[in-house]
Amino acid sequence: LLEEVGDLPRRGQELLLRLLERHEVVRMHASAPLPAPARCIATTSADLRARVAAGLFREDLLTRLTAEQLVLP
Repeated sequence: LLEEVGDLPRRGQELLLRLLERHEVVRMHASAPLPAPARCIATTSADLRARVAAGLFREDLLTRLTAEQLVLP
């Protein structure tokens, strides 16, 4: 569970996208990626589409995260 995914810095967004697309992570100071089959539940109170338009959030990551969406009031 990732809370407030809209606040992730750019590098964190890149790493999360890699995990979601390739199912792998690279440990610090490691030379090779490790398999990491994982599922992700992400929450945010931010308007991610507005953050994409402002250049603050990756559009490809938003596409991956909105595969299944639950909007609550």
